[in-house]
Amino acid sequence: MAQTAPELTKLAEGFQFCEGPAYERSTGYLYVVNCQSDNIHRVYPDGRVEVFAKAPGSGNGSTFAKDGTLWVCDYKRKAIVRFDRNGKAEIIAEECDGKPFLGPNDLCFDSRGNLYFTDPAGSWDKPIGAVYRRNVDGKVQRLAERLQFPNGIALSRDEKWLYVAESPRNRILRWQIRPDGTLGEMEVFIQLPPPGGPDGMRFDTRGNLWVAQFGAGKILVVSPDGKVWRSYPAGGKNPTNVEFGGKDNRTLFITETETNAVYTLRAPYPGLKRW
Repeated sequence: MAQTAPELTKLAEGFQFCEGPAYERSTGYLYVVNCQSDNIHRVYPDGRVEVFAKAPGSGNGSTFAKDGTLWVCDYKRKAIVRFDRNGKAEIIAEECDGKPFLGPNDLCFDSRGNLYFTDPAGSWDKPIGAVYRRNVDGKVQRLAERLQFPNGIALSRDEKWLYVAESPRNRILRWQIRPDGTLGEMEVFIQLPPPGGPDGMRFDTRGNLWVAQFGAGKILVVSPDGKVWRSYPAGGKNPTNVEFGGKDNRTLFITETETNAVYTLRAPYPGLKRW
């Protein structure tokens, strides 16, 4: 594993278990979710922080849709929530085939606008977590189940593979996405080195997967062939998530909960964008 020591910069602090960084490309603002409160914050490039909205319950992962709305996993409300530009919340999904969600954790869009998300709440010690897709038409489908706290989620550049972090088992799983949208057989993409477990993650344009390794104080970069290629400092022991942004999309934003701060570092390659 090649070790590097890039400059790590603290952008903002004073959060309460910060998660779900989402970069708004039209403004250059970063949005951060406070898991231990109902606040979603807007972080300006100079580090100023203000409250953007209040979640119906309490949020976790977040991401922007193509239309500029912010979509958030609300684990207390057990729902996917959409926020308009003024911070008004709307419940988008809260069940599948009549079965309520356990408590969604993280999410990502494909280029067509279908939403993939993990639903792990209560599954740390028992494999009852699941992965869902909300199609553009609003229908929710269960794609995978019997998972042990499925956490971070990401799609490959060609959108043919779905990757999910299974935190208690310290591994990242993947499935091939069939033409009909169902998933193929589950594969272990990588069994990560101890300590800690994988949390949020993002792809760069070279196919490397950037993983927040909670409990290890590291951002691990996993190559397309499933090997740890690089390791970066995370600013504290417990990074929860990562997001690419900046004018050239090479700024990596890191949410970290030991210090309750957001950090940035410069990545060698731009992050993957859907739109």
